[in-house]
Amino acid sequence: MPYSLDLTDQQINLIINKYRGHEIPYINDYTLFRGKIKNNTLTIYTTGKMLIQGKTENELAIEIHKLIDLPIPDELLINKDENKNNDLSQIKLNIGEDEIGSDEVGTGDFFGGIFVCSCFLSKDNILFVKHAGVKDSKQLNDEKIRLIAKQLIKRLQFEISFISPSKYNEITNNNTDMNLNKIKAIMHNAAIGKIVKKSGCKKVILDDFCTKQKYFEYLGNKKDVYKDIIFEEKAENKYLSVACASIIARFYFLEYFDKMKLEAGYDFLKGASQKVDALAAQILKEKGELFLSNYAKLNYKNLKKARRILNKQNNIVFY
Repeated sequence: MPYSLDLTDQQINLIINKYRGHEIPYINDYTLFRGKIKNNTLTIYTTGKMLIQGKTENELAIEIHKLIDLPIPDELLINKDENKNNDLSQIKLNIGEDEIGSDEVGTGDFFGGIFVCSCFLSKDNILFVKHAGVKDSKQLNDEKIRLIAKQLIKRLQFEISFISPSKYNEITNNNTDMNLNKIKAIMHNAAIGKIVKKSGCKKVILDDFCTKQKYFEYLGNKKDVYKDIIFEEKAENKYLSVACASIIARFYFLEYFDKMKLEAGYDFLKGASQKVDALAAQILKEKGELFLSNYAKLNYKNLKKARRILNKQNNIVFY
C-alpha cells in the first residue's frame, strides 16, 4: 500500500539532497522530485506531499523518517517484513508475552555512579524497540546510546535506581559486609518492585551478576522482596527487555558523567584502565582524596594504584 507524508520545505531539501543520485525523469509541473530507490518510486509534489510506491516502501519510509528526524509510526513497524539478519536475531522475542528486564551500568567504572534500570516491555512495543536499533549497550557507542535511549524513554515504562560515588563510599566505608554485588541486589530489587507495581507485569528477567541463592541472601529480611525472577547469564544479549534496560541505564550514566566533568573540571575517563589510574593520581595530588571521593568509588583497586603512582612521583619508597 502506498505511503504518503506531508513535508516541510526543510524536510524536502534533506530528502532531495539524500536521493539526488536516484532521480528519474518526470513530465508534469506538479512534481518537484521523482526517484527510483530500493525498488520503490519516491515522488515529492510541489504541494509538499511525498508518496512512496513499491515492494519495500515501508523500509524506505522508515529510512526517510530517520533522515528527517520524525518518529516512526507503528503502521510502518507492524507491516514491515522482518529482517532475518537483524542484530536482534539471537534475542528471544517473546512477541505474545509482556516482560520486565533489569540491568545495571557503572560497576566497571572507577569514576561515576551506578545506575540500575528495570524496564517494562509490552508485546505491543516489540517492533518499535527492534527498529529503534536496540541491542546490548556494550555493542553501541555513546552517540548511539543517546539516540536510541531518547526514543525508548519517551515510549517505555521504566524505573531507575541510582547511587552516587559519594553515597557508595559512605555505604562501603560504614558497612563491612556491604560489597558491590549486595549493593546491586538492593538496587535491582528496588527498581523491580516499583516497575512491577506500575506495569502489573509479573515476568522479570535479571542479568545474573551472582547466583539466585546469593542474590536473595544479599536481600536478607528486607521487606517487599520480589522473588519471581528469571536469572539469565548475559541476558542483555538474549532478552530485548534487558537490552532496553541496559541502554536506558547507560544513557543516565552518560548524562551523570557529563555533569561530573563540568562540576569537577576534570575530563573523567570511563572504565578502570591505567589511564584512569594516572588521572586518579593527578586528582589526588591536586585536590586530595576527599575531593576524589565525590567522583570515584574508592574501594576499587584503582585508588591503590593511583597512590603508588603518586608515591613514586614523590620518591617515596616502601621497604
